[in-house]
Amino acid sequence: MTGLSLVTAVSVTLFAIHQDSACADPIPAPTRTGKAYLFNMNTGTGNCSLAGAAKGTLFASVSPQEYAGSRACGTFLAVAGPRGIVRVQVVDQCPGCRLGDLDLNQAAFERITDRGKGVESIAYRQIRDPSPAKALSFRVKPGSSTSWAAVQVIDHGNPVKLVELRAGDDWLDLRRGTDNYWVSAKGAGKRFDLRVSDAYGSRRTVHDLELEPGRVQRTKVKLYGTAKRKPEPAVNERPLERPAPLEQPTPVPAPPKPAAAENRCFRAPA
Repeated sequence: MTGLSLVTAVSVTLFAIHQDSACADPIPAPTRTGKAYLFNMNTGTGNCSLAGAAKGTLFASVSPQEYAGSRACGTFLAVAGPRGIVRVQVVDQCPGCRLGDLDLNQAAFERITDRGKGVESIAYRQIRDPSPAKALSFRVKPGSSTSWAAVQVIDHGNPVKLVELRAGDDWLDLRRGTDNYWVSAKGAGKRFDLRVSDAYGSRRTVHDLELEPGRVQRTKVKLYGTAKRKPEPAVNERPLERPAPLEQPTPVPAPPKPAAAENRCFRAPA
């Protein structure tokens, strides 16, 4: 099977996966196609600043266009290759990647292809409302004070569109930093409220966060999964681009049975 045929096949598989209402977005995001590269990333020093907050062991870095000033941080992708499909969390930016290319850590790369290849043609989607929904957590950046403060949102799942800080009866928009923190140039009180909105219209308010730099503060508030949204029009399923065929054809074995809880929602159709 050529690289072009492979990407077509995995694109179809990704589309089929999104029909599983228990695990996937009912309105699929557009498919991207490109190359995955084996890369030994350190989640503690990545651009997303997710040290101690990254989930599982399956990670990806995305192109600067997709990173979009940290918009992609903490989101999840379903990545398809010859061996099957894996779910990965975005933890870093890949400066040398083109739109559609990913760096994958070794554990993720080996789920979709042979480690010895080092590079593989892929198709992938961003997962909307990744399951299970996590309760939001927050981390105040070291150096924050009542006159300047930055806060990181953790376990949001979907792309965060806006974070607001309550100031009396008003809400102040915070500025997104490239390090995955949201900045208040006017600081924050010793206790403060935040309102978090995702890219799909969900919005939740969290009360009584504390100005304690460095500590992860966990809540019981989930950004999605507790209310139904209005239906939206279907999107175009055509991939954004097609990669060039690989130099050597790559056979596509039957997808393996999911081996871990992290991969339970990603299976090829019968």
